Amino acid sequence: MTITTFILKAVNVRDTEITSEICVEGVTGINANVTELSGNSLDDINDFDNPKKVSPKTSALTAVSNTFEYTFPPQSVTIFSVQK
Repeated sequence: MTITTFILKAVNVRDTEITSEICVEGVTGINANVTELSGNSLDDINDFDNPKKVSPKTSALTAVSNTFEYTFPPQSVTIFSVQK
């Protein structure tokens, strides 16, 4: 069985953003989908007036090497789906 995708999950529990260097061994470049879930406050909730106040946002990430820096938003969950 050949693994072509792997998942990396990160949680930032702090009330400030965190920038980290991430290294993925075994690849020469990064192609990933990034899904983030965060709000402006730990008290943020979805309700009828703001049904998408806290909702996942997906973006693409590419890097030419196997190492990249990423800034995690405050109080967030981030999921990287990395394709080999």
